[in-house]
Amino acid sequence: MEIKILLIEDNPADARLIKESILNTHDNFHLDWKERLSAGFLFLEETYVDAILVDLNLPDSRGLETFTKINEKFSEKPIIVLTGLNDKELANRAVREGAQDYLIKGEVDGLLLGRCIRYSIERKKNEIALREANQSEQASKTLYKQVVSMISDIVWRYDVNAKGEPVGSYISPVADRMLGLPDGTIGDSFDKYFSYVHPDDLPVLQKMLAEGIQKLEKDKTAEYRLQKVFSNLMDNTIRHGEHSTLVHTYYRTFAKGITIIWEDDGIGIPDDEKKKIFLRGFGKNTGVGLFLCKESLSITGIEIKETGKYGEGARFEITVPSGMWRTIEPDKG
Repeated sequence: MEIKILLIEDNPADARLIKESILNTHDNFHLDWKERLSAGFLFLEETYVDAILVDLNLPDSRGLETFTKINEKFSEKPIIVLTGLNDKELANRAVREGAQDYLIKGEVDGLLLGRCIRYSIERKKNEIALREANQSEQASKTLYKQVVSMISDIVWRYDVNAKGEPVGSYISPVADRMLGLPDGTIGDSFDKYFSYVHPDDLPVLQKMLAEGIQKLEKDKTAEYRLQKVFSNLMDNTIRHGEHSTLVHTYYRTFAKGITIIWEDDGIGIPDDEKKKIFLRGFGKNTGVGLFLCKESLSITGIEIKETGKYGEGARFEITVPSGMWRTIEPDKG
């Protein structure tokens, strides 16, 4: 299948080199060339492309503003920045703002260019898929609450604190209605709900809740919290891995549990940031993702640390103690 590329470059000599490199990729690329950002915009509004190559310094737009303009209007397209040797820092800033990659003019050959384009397209697809999955998850949560609110029985959802005690994370609104209270009075607080229950009924209710939680806890294992952690690690690989194209996960057993290893082949994490990345507010996006991962895992005794080598990729080790994991036999049916 033909892969359509738009090149926005005002220098005919640089454009010719890119065209020659495209021909040397031996891939099924089709290249269109525009000399100004405004011309590129008009083309993109009428024509489908799979990726965009853009020089940051054009006659009608210069510097990081060039990337910002095109990314705001065509954020669903993978954008690869073209730069000179003296503008590498500017290109890096563009990557931090959302560009998929950058190439130095004069150092681009067919193999590098083809790989860069293909990987950028794939990373953008993964980025969009992850964003849509997160949006779908939020929509599912909203629908869940809407459905639960119509059930006549009280629906409880709980978490556990550091002491292993149940902590309400969701109580359906019917709890307020059953107690004759205004909507939102109970919220998600077990203690507040118990405070409105008649003292004679409270021991029975607490016993029923404890027995239900105990039954559920028998099947509660590490994957309950690891799902969100893996989602966050994948998001970080896509956002910050720069040239990352591969994720490898595996595990090793030891006397007191197992260690799950997550590795990618991106830029990695500098040595002086390996502990900081788990602090609240540290990072290039929200600054809370890895902080929440570590806090969530620590509740159940699971530990996470980063042990990769900068320049070779990120490597996270997640240590799960005995009793927090199980082996699932494959379905033989």
